[in-house]
Amino acid sequence: MNSPPRPARDRLAYLVMRFPAVTETFVLREMVEVERQGLPLELYVVIRQDEKVVHPEALPYLDRLHTRPYLSPGVLAANLRWLVRKPRAYLRLWTETFRDLWGTWNFLARAIVLFPKAAAFAEDMESRGIGHVHAHFATHAAYMAYVIHGLTGITTSITAHAHDIFIRKAMLCRKVAAARFVAVISEFNRDWIARHCGEQVRGKIHTVRCGVFPERYAPRALPAGPRDPRRPFQVLTVASLRDYKGIPVLIEACRLVRERIPGLRWELIGGGPDRAALEAQIATAGVGDVLTLGGPKPEDHVAGRLETADAFVLTSVVMPDMRMEGIPVVLMEALASGLPTIATRISGIPELIIDGDTGWLVPDRDPRAVADALAGLYNDPIEAARRGARGRQHVLAEFTVPANVARLRALLEDAIAAQR
Repeated sequence: MNSPPRPARDRLAYLVMRFPAVTETFVLREMVEVERQGLPLELYVVIRQDEKVVHPEALPYLDRLHTRPYLSPGVLAANLRWLVRKPRAYLRLWTETFRDLWGTWNFLARAIVLFPKAAAFAEDMESRGIGHVHAHFATHAAYMAYVIHGLTGITTSITAHAHDIFIRKAMLCRKVAAARFVAVISEFNRDWIARHCGEQVRGKIHTVRCGVFPERYAPRALPAGPRDPRRPFQVLTVASLRDYKGIPVLIEACRLVRERIPGLRWELIGGGPDRAALEAQIATAGVGDVLTLGGPKPEDHVAGRLETADAFVLTSVVMPDMRMEGIPVVLMEALASGLPTIATRISGIPELIIDGDTGWLVPDRDPRAVADALAGLYNDPIEAARRGARGRQHVLAEFTVPANVARLRALLEDAIAAQR
């Protein structure tokens, strides 16, 4: 008796670790735009999160995403079927996992948990006719995509961002070698991977920027004269409350500059594990009347605050273990609003903010440099507005979602066509 024919491999899957994730608007925007440009996708999620704040664009995906438990009778059955059907491939993948991750105990423990779910995803993807899997972040999602590829032959690609290549390099080169292509958000990242994994992989690494929809952000008019000192000067920061965001630097900069800027009001939007410690530091620095923690907010609220703010500041730092930003999307949002912007000279940020042209760059961990830049911005509103306007033009030229998704879509379509 002939077995039924398998579906043609002509569909795309996105594989992400968490969904919905309020801090990963860049992934959500990309998925929405990929589909708007005519390439439908199936969303596979490792952890379906219960978020207090959910972006409206994420809501339709909640009813159509695919996920599985870490361990269940169905997941165990899928793994047994792979062991029977493809014992050499199944055991080889386990062997590679233990050999490459031995000694990297956190990664090995995570891989042991993720492998069975990846095998279950692989079986499901085969049944749905998935021809290509695109994983966001080069760590755990890319590892699962590698397992899926090893079991099914479904091709994979990766978007690499920041921590996933700067410090979490376990199995990175193996995943890059197996991928059909790797998308990176900056030339800095492209060079980083090529240096780490060898120049032979550079040809498959493509710079595909994260981006914004600039029509969502209103441009600003140039000021007609000096700033009115009676009006509050509103500074905005949007960042998760985590160490690599450099919030302690921001707090100290606020303390140093408050006497130089009449009516200073500074709002920090974002949540995270360091909130309690940062609240204590704000109290110690005596800036609680100037600097407020606004908590996490949805994208439309942030866009509204960008319209009313006078300046945007992000004081990201490079941590001793090399954790650092890629190019934060919120900087693109600030520049798309024409907002005068100060950021640190790390990672790919200088590809977006060009010091003296589209904004101000300062060294990381230098609160006095931040304070001086902010005071200079305040004292020269015409130059500040000019840099803000040039920043918006730079975003329009290189950092829009439609243009960069079109580049990614072409790569994805080529991968799917090759599977056919």
